[in-house]
Amino acid sequence: MKIVVTMNKINKEKIEITKNILFIQNLKTKKDNLCALISKRTKILYTTIFSVICWKIKCKMI
Repeated sequence: MKIVVTMNKINKEKIEITKNILFIQNLKTKKDNLCALISKRTKILYTTIFSVICWKIKCKMI
């Protein structure tokens, strides 16, 4: 049981790191940086998938 829990923790961290790398790669302009600030706050409120969609919508709107 301990091994399974540890593996789940490692996998979650890997996903989080990958997500952050992809997120940073998406930041190209000042507009994107503004979106990053917005999504950092919205991530607390929404699920990951929703915040990504939300981020994309806000980027197009700005």
